[in-house]
Amino acid sequence: MIALSLALACVAASTPVDAREWFTLSVDGVRTGYAFEERRLDHGFVVERASTTIIVRELGRRHCISYDTALRSDSTGRPIAFDYRRETGTDREEWHGDFSGD
Repeated sequence: MIALSLALACVAASTPVDAREWFTLSVDGVRTGYAFEERRLDHGFVVERASTTIIVRELGRRHCISYDTALRSDSTGRPIAFDYRRETGTDREEWHGDFSGD
C-alpha cells in the first residue's frame, strides 16, 4: 500500500486537484472490497490519498482489512508530511511523519 501512495506522488502532476477515482476489488466475480485514490487541495496543501478496504468472510464471520495513506505537499510539489493507517480486525496502527528541509 505504501508503494501505491508513493506512485501517487509520481503521477501527481498529471492529476487535477479535487479528483477521486474508485476501484472495485473482486475475487471470482464476487466483490471483496473497494479502493480509491484522490487528490485534493486542503488549506493550501495538495493532499494525495489512497485507501483500500478488503472484506473477508470466513466461517460465517466478516473481517475487514483497511489501509489508508495520505501525502501532503506544498504548491511546488515539495512533500511536507505523510500519514499511514492500518486496521485489521481489532489491530490498529497509525503513524505520522514530517519531511525535513534537508
